[in-house]
Amino acid sequence: MSKRSKRSKSSRGPRRLEARVEERTRELARKNAHLRALFETARLATLSLNLGDILPPLAKSAAELIGADASSIRLLDRSGTLLETVAHHGLSETFARCGPVKVGEGMTGRMVLDGKPVVVGDVERDRRVQHRAEILAEGLRSLAIVPLRSRDRIIGTLTVYARTVRRFPPDEVALLGQFGNLAALAIGNARLYQQAREAYEELAQAQARLVQSEKLRALGAMAGGVAHDFNNLLTPILGRAQYLLLRLGEGWVAPAEIERSLRIIERSALEGAETVRRLLGFTRATPGPGEVEAVDIGELFAAVVAAAEPRWKDEAQVRGVRLEVVQDVRTTAPVVGNPAELREVLLALVFNALDALPEGGTLRLTSWAEESTVCLAVTDTGVGIPEEVQARIFDPFFTTKGPQASGLGLSVCYGIVRRHGGEIAVESRPGQGTTFTIRLPVREVPPPKPRGRPAPPSRGLRILAVDDEGEVRETLREILEVSGHEVYEAGSGPEALAILERREVDLVCIDLGMPGMGGWELADRVRAQWPGIRVALITGWGARVEPKELEAHGVDFLIPKPFQIEALLRTLSKLGPASGA
Repeated sequence: MSKRSKRSKSSRGPRRLEARVEERTRELARKNAHLRALFETARLATLSLNLGDILPPLAKSAAELIGADASSIRLLDRSGTLLETVAHHGLSETFARCGPVKVGEGMTGRMVLDGKPVVVGDVERDRRVQHRAEILAEGLRSLAIVPLRSRDRIIGTLTVYARTVRRFPPDEVALLGQFGNLAALAIGNARLYQQAREAYEELAQAQARLVQSEKLRALGAMAGGVAHDFNNLLTPILGRAQYLLLRLGEGWVAPAEIERSLRIIERSALEGAETVRRLLGFTRATPGPGEVEAVDIGELFAAVVAAAEPRWKDEAQVRGVRLEVVQDVRTTAPVVGNPAELREVLLALVFNALDALPEGGTLRLTSWAEESTVCLAVTDTGVGIPEEVQARIFDPFFTTKGPQASGLGLSVCYGIVRRHGGEIAVESRPGQGTTFTIRLPVREVPPPKPRGRPAPPSRGLRILAVDDEGEVRETLREILEVSGHEVYEAGSGPEALAILERREVDLVCIDLGMPGMGGWELADRVRAQWPGIRVALITGWGARVEPKELEAHGVDFLIPKPFQIEALLRTLSKLGPASGA
């Protein structure tokens, strides 16, 4: 062997080794790229639960995974019979959206049934290929299709394309299969999230429809109850007013007869105002300022029993049954609250208890102390309340007493107790009686209210009355003028501001609900331009106005409509000398 041959043979060994090293390096680089692509797919699977966000990146990653030129993802529709293109990469929109594929038809459709990957090395020569002309027109020559499996169920297909004739080796097809499994996991999770969201939205819509239906039902019930009460109240008002007009038309009415009719009108109007106050008070968070005081429990029980005496004594005697009423006061701690509202609550509970005693029995009012709580209970030995009724007993407009009842009683009681920071609960068994228990927190006793009629202001005030209702303005003006005040009238916010520009005023009385410039806006304008002028709010929404709202708008006083002359004069008596405009 020549020296040249020996040198040539010895040099081929290192070159082959170098070539194997380079090939191994490329293989490792390729596998590393595959791992990065799979990792990116896994990251996409957890990045979002929105199909629109994850599908396009998945299609792009599938092509890049094996160096393909294009890709597309098809998913089964809701019926499970059609494969529809949902994302693509490197394809024209026309080709990608050429139409759905039926399950069982063509290579793609059959894969949904058998789950076997498909490889086409040369589209032009493979007879299995459908739509060969369209594929070739797109510039594609090879393709590989793998199923998308989610929880052992095929949900779609992944197709990658090459623009040259290419034999996809088994390791690339296997890699695509792994990619497809990860992609299917991401798609499956996103679909579950989408289904859950759609179900939640449907539930929310159904709930909204139910709430709206319940609101309409409640409004209907409220309208019926309120209409009944107000018709009863308006009958004596209208009847007495027309009676007086009739007698005046005859030429003369005795003063005593006029006074008697006016007293009836006044009483009916005050009862109507109280009904409105109770309705508006449903959503009040707390009692209004100056409404709470120390209430003696013994006096409270005695007043309630005396008010209910015609029911438990006189009516019971007429029916021939015996009712025993027991007052059991076990604590001397006073209750801090609104005395009128607490009487209203207890009286409603007592009347309910008397209704539950058609054959007679015992009614007991009890009080005791529990740490930082004062407890009041109304117990009867009557017919009891079924469990299904107890669950709804404090719902507004719910009643078991038939159409003659509005169902406002116990819901009003619940609202009053909650406004006092307390709780009310019921315990009952059919045939064994019922106990309503009220728990009120122990609070600091406020200083006693000053008694006696307030002194009138030291001089007549210059007052601007602002209300869009002419009859209301006229009534307010006449009352105030009789009391020695000078009154100007305005029917709107802009008209009031124009009067304030040219006249000196001590007090502005503002209606809250006016068209255009509302009461709050007018109060803000008055405070900003004339800080020395006092502001009073006279409104039919008085029970809904919170103290913090008055403070925020600089309102000095609140007088609810319908106002009483005494309350109006009491407000004016609180005004010292005004600084004017």
